[in-house]
Amino acid sequence: MLEKRLERILNVGHALDHLVLLIFPTAVIAIAREFSIPYETLLPLTFGCFVAFGVGSLPAGWLAHRYGRRPLMLLFFFGTGLSCIAVGLVTTPWQIGVTLTVMGVFSAIYHPVGYAVLSGLDPARMGKIMGVNGLYGNLGVAFAALVTGAITEWISWRAAFVLPGLACLVAGAVYFVVTRGVPQLEPHALTGSVRTRREMMQVLLIFAVLAILGCVIFTATTVVMPKLFEQELPALPSGTFGVGLIVCLVFSIAALAQALIGALLDRFSLRAILIPVTAIQIPLLFLVAHTQDWLLVAVAAAMMFSIFGQAPIGEVIVARYAPADIRARFNAVRFAVLSGIGATAIPLAAQLYGLRQDFSLLFYVLAALAVGVFGVALLFPRDQIAAQTAPAE
Repeated sequence: MLEKRLERILNVGHALDHLVLLIFPTAVIAIAREFSIPYETLLPLTFGCFVAFGVGSLPAGWLAHRYGRRPLMLLFFFGTGLSCIAVGLVTTPWQIGVTLTVMGVFSAIYHPVGYAVLSGLDPARMGKIMGVNGLYGNLGVAFAALVTGAITEWISWRAAFVLPGLACLVAGAVYFVVTRGVPQLEPHALTGSVRTRREMMQVLLIFAVLAILGCVIFTATTVVMPKLFEQELPALPSGTFGVGLIVCLVFSIAALAQALIGALLDRFSLRAILIPVTAIQIPLLFLVAHTQDWLLVAVAAAMMFSIFGQAPIGEVIVARYAPADIRARFNAVRFAVLSGIGATAIPLAAQLYGLRQDFSLLFYVLAALAVGVFGVALLFPRDQIAAQTAPAE
């Protein structure tokens, strides 16, 4: 029962973590009107937030290893909540930039530390646990624009920061109560087919290449999706709200892949799931470059379903094969590196869009990267279906 409650509040934390990071890109439209400052001048204020979100995971993993995961998770909930509220209370653009960056520092804690906590739960359900947690994170991504737009429209852009900040504080209080007096759950070292350190390092090297290429594909597709729909769906109603609604629908459908793939990982081997998930991305990315009107929505939903579905596979690989005693630090380095590499997808998308004023070249490049992902997936060793618990190293 305790593990179930802990799992639920960690899932809520994951959704809030991604939601608060994506408040500003929507709220900035109203902020620009209030301060009479151009949109393109204000948008870079969130750059520090995303840099801190990646780089901040490094000290978070080290601090969790030194002082324990519970204090760090409490710092995540309360620090993120208070800094998010502060964004809604400041009065100048530079103050917004500073408070957003501080929020990025606290929000960086979740992935290296929260995932380490999750990896200490039931090893027999690890695929499902990671899949459902990923589902919550992607729902945070999917609903960020709608939640922010609605609160901004009905109340104010300041409330769009304050209310989610209060939600973080409430979630932190729940986490405090749920974990009070409970000894720290140690991560399980799960094994598939890996028997030697050399084989373990081979699996993690394959995972690193999969993660790097997959992160570029994920970032590029999620960033360009609103503009893609705006350009290719001329009959779309309600302007930007209509675009946000369609994007939310596509991402919500795609988010279901996290739970589905996670459940399948508890029944089938990693390799048996990884290969078809990566293979289907190639034709779907290519098709998006040649599809228009409402058929594009269906193809994009299938494409994002496969891209989102790759995430829980990576988390289970780490949970099964990364040494348990360094997993938090491993995750910290992983998220810091991937955040930096994933960010390169943004100038890539802008550059390729500028050449032809459409995204066809971008999706050709992403399809080529997906071929690389599939090729590396074929190198993944055959592993056992059921993970077994092994003592931490």
